[in-house]
Amino acid sequence: MKEKRGIKPYLSNPLSATARNNEYIKRINPSTARKLRRSRWKVNGQSCRDQRKDQHDASAGDTRRVNGHGPGGHRKDQHDSSAGDTSAKAVKQLRLHFESFFVKQGRPLAAVTIEDVIVEFVLERTKSSQCRFIELVQYVDRSEVGSPTHFVRPMTWNSPFVTVLEKIERTLADAGEAEAYVWLDFLVVKHHTATFNRLTEKHEVVDYAGLSEYESKAKMGTTVEIPPPATVFKGLSLAALRGLGETLRAQFGERWSTVTTEEVVQEFVVPRTWAWRCRLVDLPDYVAAEAVGRPSYFISHAWKGAFATLFNRVLEFLVSASDTTRVWVDVFAVNQHREALHQQNRQDVMAFEDVVKHCVGTIVVVDIKRVNPAMRAWCVYEWDSTIWHHGTDGLQMLMSEEERVKIVGSIDIEEAQCYLPADKMMILQRVREHHGDAATFNHMLKNSLLLTPLSYRADRQRHCQRSAGTVWEWGAVEAWLNGPRRALCVIAGAGTGKSTICTMLMDHLAAERPQLIVAAHFLKYSDQRRLDPLLIIKSLAHQLASKSAAFRERLFALDVAHVTALVDLKSAFRDLLQRPLCHVQEPVVIMLDALDEADPPEQYLPEFKGNVKACGNKTLQLLTRQLLQLGANVRFVITTRPDAVCSQITPLLGRVFPESVIFLQPEALRSEAAAEHGAQGTGVMVYHTVAKECAVLGVPWEKNHADLNDVYSAYRLVFVSALTLLSLEDRGRVLSLLEALLAAQEPLPESYLQHMGLDRGLPLLPGWGCLFYVAEHHVYLLHKSLSDWLLQESQVDGAVVQALEVARGHERLGAFLSQHRASPSAYCLKYLLFHLASSRLPDGARRQLDETLADWNFLVRVAKSRNTGRAVQALGSIPRSEHSEVSYDMSRWLRLAMHKLERNPCLEHFAATACKTAPLGSAPHRMASQHTARPKWECVEVLGDGNGFCVNRGRIWAPTI
Repeated sequence: MKEKRGIKPYLSNPLSATARNNEYIKRINPSTARKLRRSRWKVNGQSCRDQRKDQHDASAGDTRRVNGHGPGGHRKDQHDSSAGDTSAKAVKQLRLHFESFFVKQGRPLAAVTIEDVIVEFVLERTKSSQCRFIELVQYVDRSEVGSPTHFVRPMTWNSPFVTVLEKIERTLADAGEAEAYVWLDFLVVKHHTATFNRLTEKHEVVDYAGLSEYESKAKMGTTVEIPPPATVFKGLSLAALRGLGETLRAQFGERWSTVTTEEVVQEFVVPRTWAWRCRLVDLPDYVAAEAVGRPSYFISHAWKGAFATLFNRVLEFLVSASDTTRVWVDVFAVNQHREALHQQNRQDVMAFEDVVKHCVGTIVVVDIKRVNPAMRAWCVYEWDSTIWHHGTDGLQMLMSEEERVKIVGSIDIEEAQCYLPADKMMILQRVREHHGDAATFNHMLKNSLLLTPLSYRADRQRHCQRSAGTVWEWGAVEAWLNGPRRALCVIAGAGTGKSTICTMLMDHLAAERPQLIVAAHFLKYSDQRRLDPLLIIKSLAHQLASKSAAFRERLFALDVAHVTALVDLKSAFRDLLQRPLCHVQEPVVIMLDALDEADPPEQYLPEFKGNVKACGNKTLQLLTRQLLQLGANVRFVITTRPDAVCSQITPLLGRVFPESVIFLQPEALRSEAAAEHGAQGTGVMVYHTVAKECAVLGVPWEKNHADLNDVYSAYRLVFVSALTLLSLEDRGRVLSLLEALLAAQEPLPESYLQHMGLDRGLPLLPGWGCLFYVAEHHVYLLHKSLSDWLLQESQVDGAVVQALEVARGHERLGAFLSQHRASPSAYCLKYLLFHLASSRLPDGARRQLDETLADWNFLVRVAKSRNTGRAVQALGSIPRSEHSEVSYDMSRWLRLAMHKLERNPCLEHFAATACKTAPLGSAPHRMASQHTARPKWECVEVLGDGNGFCVNRGRIWAPTI
């Protein structure tokens, strides 16, 4: 007789429960049948058999055997926990039983967890018999018991019941209904023990003894992966969040701006969900089912803060994200019925770290006027979980400079408050497990909030992926570190893996030379933030402070308000780098990757024939004027193209580091033997990435040493093979999208493309996922060589992208940003005027430029964000013949008054400054009269013959303008 170790429910049997019991009794020997008939069987399944101590001992097999098997369907020598394995058919039938039960209670099945099934269904039907659920023959027929083919690991009882069963059904259906049996812990294990009660009080997952041994011995076909706790998948889309915001605004009326998150829970969430005792996101009347799912961001906030602040700041921060981006807000994602469903509420709260782990980052909303989140232990716990799983890059703090000052000065996890002392102990214990001690965590958090460093996470992840399988030879680097020379320069053409070398060298030095302090900055031509010297200094200081206690001590001694207000480059270098490094005795290495990408972009145009632009490469200036002043213990690793600074980079570095610089080729740092045995090879490494990831037909994969022309050929093949398959409409959509991507000054947000109607072209882009990809809601290009090729190819007759016009991309972006200047994003404040000025000013763009310059509320915001210099530079790039009267006058006036305007960026000061400094009748003077109470003066007659004054179209301008 076949050994049975699982169950295969036969619920389609038309017999009644009692009849099925009798049929079961007939299939066993007469002796056991008489004993079972004397037991108290009930049709409703409340009692199943006599309780005998030796029969259900959790640590021993069944002492009664029938034809080699016990009544429980397993052998005596088999461990008790392996008693039931459910077939695919059984899973479907059991789902009908459970669904019927909960629907009768009026509860949506989507809100039911495994714990609900155990407590409300399984325990109720097995408590009198103290047996397993699979031993209830009115629910599980013995003919459905068999050896397990699939094993489900012990799961978190907070897991969504429907999701679990659907996944199991799909897995077992592929294996065949007659042969597939699955081991399910909540059906097999007895839930009436003291151990079970203790574990449920601790909200832990049951770890059944002997389970791993059973799993290893059993011949399993598949291990079914169970999803995380249900609350992890309760993220809310931004579109749904906006809808809830409008509902709450109507609910609270005039109180909307002041109502706290706690009041929203008590006055809105709890009353609306009381009938169902569920989470708000589970109610389709308020949130559509398709709007709920796995979140991208965890929202950390204090309940005493204003909910309107949370709502507004989250939407402002995610202005770059699409409407389908989901956020996890505990108000809506946690079951708020603490009294009625205390255990589920508690488990939802305890799943916070699981939620953070499955997000890409955490958004921290601060309302310092009401509560300081740094003094709330649960808020700090959420920050700790984020730093542990995603690093400091994953923590996004939404706060003003004043709020930043207060929070940085009050961070101390040991002093944070918590309602329950047990929770505070748990949080402190978790922090110590992650960081060693509370002080280390405090330092890490302060460092990140004080300096707001740039993030290189997406770049470094891509570098690590591309370098998989590469064997590195760091002998030349080790020799340099052991020698006296101060600089090491890896110099090679485009796409040869210089940035990858920087990433892998950082990892190597961290592992092999832990005493060495390493800080790196990755420049990127398409991201103007990476080219800002002030942000470079702050990012380097952040990395140094995270690795040197002496540096950190001097940095934290600075006034927080002073650090956040730093705008002068010399002062920032002195206070954030030079002085703290004077107290660091350990050797320090500063890496500057892709120095060539800080060159002015016009120097890389094919038609450029000029000389080096004065002050063009600001990162090079930072190196030669500031960083070289650092102590002798500070050394530099630089990567660059040989054509940087108009091909003068090699002699320039030789003068900057006289007889103290070593030049290396990337091939010197990669193993030749590895290349011969099928590794990535040599030459331009980006070629191998394109060939492998895009699988382009016709690209010679076996080519080992590729040059830049091979890369361009690969790009061409990718574009030709992709664009020739598209319709004319789709091809036009792709070209419009490429124009916008090339015109963008920072990686373009997905939401911009969505609002511009260009997002549908993303999956149509040639090499999508490789040449172009999305990271952190922004669209990136694989490599600078791709944009170089596109710009060159657009000027070649007959080329597939010949119709590409970057000026049209500037025009589209300028038109889009101009429509949103009433509530401008940071990108809009920086680059709106630049895009309009770079569009060659067709009639529409010229009109939008004049309207933008006439919008002084927008110009005040530009001055507040300290981007007036960018505005002046953008207007100055317009040829005189293409200026309108308004743009020409405003360009000259802003250049004259730029520093005065940034000292006091407000509308009244703008108007007063224009009245004092702009000539009568000029555009700035006329606009100022609309914002000031001063009398409107008119120019009646111009005195003098031009001595000391110059006349421009009837208006007087001082000759210094």
